[in-house]
Amino acid sequence: MLAQLSFPVLSLPRFCSIFKKQPSLPMFLQQSNNMTQREKFNELNELEADRIHDGLENPQDSDWSLTEAMKRINRNRNRYSNVFPWDQTRVKLPVKDTEIHSDYINASRVRLGLHVDDKEIEEQIDDNSIQYIACQGPLPNTTNHFWSMCFNLSVDVLLLQQH
Repeated sequence: MLAQLSFPVLSLPRFCSIFKKQPSLPMFLQQSNNMTQREKFNELNELEADRIHDGLENPQDSDWSLTEAMKRINRNRNRYSNVFPWDQTRVKLPVKDTEIHSDYINASRVRLGLHVDDKEIEEQIDDNSIQYIACQGPLPNTTNHFWSMCFNLSVDVLLLQQH
């Protein structure tokens, strides 16, 4: 049996100057001579920052809002203080009354965009077969939520990645 170790993630207050700095490049990109990789990495970081900013500034109109994840009632359901699902793609738990019980779990629906040149193969691909769920490892207080999600969404395969 594998044991999962968890360490608290500490976040600095928003006013700290560290938030104004460009994130440091991972070691493999620092050592890379390929400028395109670095540019793509920086572009992704910038895009992520823009989306988060838009979601926080315009929660009602933004495709990138994080309203549910940021609610006080749901904060103890997040393993990390800086990883949240977008409202638009989040998985909702089946609850009878959302006024009493939260339907929040830190999990997102992910669709795999396939580009197939062969028309015959493209017709055989079922849209439902290329959908996935990205989810944090469950916490002691969210283990039942995790298995409820798996059961209700008929999850066939679980893949756990730890670092």
